[in-house]
Amino acid sequence: MNQKQPVVSKWLWISLIIVIIIAGGFFSWFYLMGPGKTKTSTPITTDKTADWKTYNNAQYGFQLKYPSTWIINVETQNGFVLSFTSPEMKKDIENEMPDAIPEIYLRIKQNDNLSLEQFIEKDAGGKDSILSKKETKINNYPAFKCVIGGMVDDTVYYWTKDQKSIFVFSTWSNEDVLNQMLSTFQFTNTNSFRVVSMTPTGTMNPMPDESKTLHNTLNQIILSFSSPIDTKTVSDQSIYVLSGLNEKEPVTFSYNQDHTQIIIAFKNSVQPQSFDTRLTVVVKGVKDTNGNSLTDYLNNIDIVQ
Repeated sequence: MNQKQPVVSKWLWISLIIVIIIAGGFFSWFYLMGPGKTKTSTPITTDKTADWKTYNNAQYGFQLKYPSTWIINVETQNGFVLSFTSPEMKKDIENEMPDAIPEIYLRIKQNDNLSLEQFIEKDAGGKDSILSKKETKINNYPAFKCVIGGMVDDTVYYWTKDQKSIFVFSTWSNEDVLNQMLSTFQFTNTNSFRVVSMTPTGTMNPMPDESKTLHNTLNQIILSFSSPIDTKTVSDQSIYVLSGLNEKEPVTFSYNQDHTQIIIAFKNSVQPQSFDTRLTVVVKGVKDTNGNSLTDYLNNIDIVQ
């Protein structure tokens, strides 16, 4: 005689399955769409160069940022060389420590109808000195990142805008800072100040780099001379800056390490009032350490924002 399965057992299984489905649906909603959903945090990106200073050069039409505590130096006697020195390295240089030199250099070299790759080989001293070479871009222009062998291997970037001037950015010790500086590099073409020097007789002394590109404000003017300056001859009477209304701008003076540069810092930020605003740097009575007048030996004027 066949016995029937209890009806209760059948409905118990059906009820259990329904409960499992409902529970699964609830937990799926709770953790995927509801309050239990895991929130993904948006990474906060910080601009490490936000409080850096800006160097601007109109002769070659570029600007870049550099760490605000670093020392910048401009040399123009043997081509254009811009060096950047950290405060720690500056102390080593002042203490005449062996091999103490600026960590980062930007050199601008003239090209004699060579391709960029041919120029790199020539500049490095031959193919054997180029340990590695990789194509990249800087400010959207073709560039190469190279490692050049020597007593210390240098990381060197080469790039150009017009094939005439080759930008050579290098470091032997601080590639992270170099890469951050490169991320801020821009070729420029905006409103400008015309900065000229003036002789004691009042006639304008044209500079090889008269037109100075400027974005927003002007903080410093750097005067480069061909021999060391007697700082005792520098005052607000021997060097001053006239605005477009022939009013003297309040400034302070400082010097580079070998006293071949006068750094004129504006107490108040200067802004261009119109395109090609003129500032006049009056230089009179400034002498070198041998007592010779430096008025006619002003090699270059640079702007620092």
